[in-house]
Amino acid sequence: MNEFYVGYLPKAPSGIARRIRAVVVLLLIFPAIVAIVFAKVQRTFAPSVFEYGKLGTFEGTIEVSPYPILIVAGPGSAEPKASRYLLVAEGKHGADSQVAAFAGKNVQLRGTKIYRHNQTMIEVASGSISLKRDAEQSVSPSQELGIEPGKRQSPSGLRSALHQRRHPTRLRDK
Repeated sequence: MNEFYVGYLPKAPSGIARRIRAVVVLLLIFPAIVAIVFAKVQRTFAPSVFEYGKLGTFEGTIEVSPYPILIVAGPGSAEPKASRYLLVAEGKHGADSQVAAFAGKNVQLRGTKIYRHNQTMIEVASGSISLKRDAEQSVSPSQELGIEPGKRQSPSGLRSALHQRRHPTRLRDK
């Protein structure tokens, strides 16, 4: 290649002009291809719904650990049929301070449902939590498994604790 381009000449030599055109075309096509590939491999958003402005009334038992949860009894049900809803404060912030005083108690509250996949959350309207009129517990809170908080257990120890809870007579016979 003996071509040489001088900036003050009106046209570049044909060999250099071809190379410059090829580079410019590649610089335009490459980012477009990269953008299309990134768009294709990106996962879609999870199907989610926020029932904004639709306040509902919910009744159930508050559980505060490990996260604030409202346990709502199903129709004519026992604990396995109960629904559990995570509770958040307005703005989807932690509701720990709002529900701490109601731990283990039957309450009535107003809030807005938030759905994502098979999970449901309730955004609690501030100041709407009140004790339920009847004193009976509709759903018992989660059972303790006999594991001390903060103490680490092996998976086999956890399995035996769960097994002992479910089948107490079988373990006594041995």
